[in-house]
Amino acid sequence: MSNRKKIPLISVVITCYNYAEYVEKAIKSVLSQDYKDIEIIIVNDGSTDTSEAVIKKSIQGIKRVIYHFQENSGSPSARNAGFKKSRGDYLLFLDADDVLEKNFISSSYEQSIIDDADIVYTNVRSFGDYKNLSEKLDFNPDLIYFNNFISVTSLIKREVIATNQFDEKMNRLRADDWDFFLTAIEAGFKPTLNKKTHLNYRIQPKNQSRSKIEVQIKSYRHIYSKHRHKKPGINYALGHFDVVLNGLEISLVENHRIQKELSKVSGELERAQEEIYLIKSSKKWRLIMLYSKAIKRAKKAFKT
Repeated sequence: MSNRKKIPLISVVITCYNYAEYVEKAIKSVLSQDYKDIEIIIVNDGSTDTSEAVIKKSIQGIKRVIYHFQENSGSPSARNAGFKKSRGDYLLFLDADDVLEKNFISSSYEQSIIDDADIVYTNVRSFGDYKNLSEKLDFNPDLIYFNNFISVTSLIKREVIATNQFDEKMNRLRADDWDFFLTAIEAGFKPTLNKKTHLNYRIQPKNQSRSKIEVQIKSYRHIYSKHRHKKPGINYALGHFDVVLNGLEISLVENHRIQKELSKVSGELERAQEEIYLIKSSKKWRLIMLYSKAIKRAKKAFKT
């Protein structure tokens, strides 16, 4: 009998919402991994574009692929749905507009063994509208409360998610991955950094509308309320968090005031333009213009 250690099955959950133009590349980046014991679960979170057709074409004839469609619910729900359909000893969540390096899974698994870690995260290389390599911090249990430096596309042991699924109260909010990792860390699970690879993270055009800023504030308030009493001695970090949120709210109010002023000025300008148009369209204006032209011709004739 062979003494070779069994290689664990790794489940990659690709979540997609209206990413028809990108999802094929995400799928191909998983299929091209140099770690071969992989199953793929693709969760289509109610896409209204051609995502379904692209996905089905991309996985045709490929084994160990599960396709799941659900009504649009949000990222936490889609990730939880993918987890429930998975069988892997480890999971990896991948957004459909991102791309894995060929050694992403193999090197992350190796790092989990070396460091006896439950969560393995990597550096992140941004592409798209903005290009940058973000070198992540070695894990620090205090700094994670200031900023989430752990990407949702990390290699995660199954037991981490089995006891700590994504909070579906955040389905219409943001930063559910930050909340997930805070909860996992507070439960005693260990993260570690893998520097041998990176995630290719697509930067999409940002629209800083009032509604998006309001969602951001609600998201952070939700996280703050959940975690403020979970870790002794971390009040300074969460106090800083609260100051940032207050600053966002003040900025939002000020932005709204400026927008109202701009709207008022814009309305006044529009009314002025309408009045000018009416004046220029009137018979009196045309007579004035004809009279003005006649005077100019007369002055020119007089000079000659």
